[in-house]
Amino acid sequence: MIYGISMDLKAYEITSQGTLIGIPVESLSPEWYQDETQRWLDVEGGNPEALRELLAPFDLHPLVMDACIEPGVAGHFTSYEKEMQRFEASLSDLHQQYVLTQQDKMNSRLQILTVISAVFLPLTLLAGIYGMNFVNMPELQWTYGYLVVIGLMAVIVVVMLYVFYRRGWFK
Repeated sequence: MIYGISMDLKAYEITSQGTLIGIPVESLSPEWYQDETQRWLDVEGGNPEALRELLAPFDLHPLVMDACIEPGVAGHFTSYEKEMQRFEASLSDLHQQYVLTQQDKMNSRLQILTVISAVFLPLTLLAGIYGMNFVNMPELQWTYGYLVVIGLMAVIVVVMLYVFYRRGWFK
């Protein structure tokens, strides 16, 4: 008999290994609600009013209180199968999001490399042509031939970068 309530009570503490250890029923107190230890209270007999009186100091939510006092309920069982399926679905979605993020990063890097390659390809062609050792290249005899070729290369770079920018390649 606890707090003037006539019912059969058994109290257990749930260990970190998940086993139950019997504890004295006299240790039943509202301080249980404050600490991190998980406990199990097995109640047999008694009436709903006596159970309300027993559970009142724990300041339980009214729905929890009603579920504890509901007659004929031997215990509440929770099926974790659906919860696990939801957890696995969430984890799968999270993994898929991570993969997509990684693909976006790689696509961004490849896009930058493509722009760099596209800019330098015509410049490499011009450098290759003018790097040949032919005697009959009329541009080699011009006074401003070197500046014209460098200017042409700069114009090509600026025009290509402008076109790439307008097409949104840098976003």
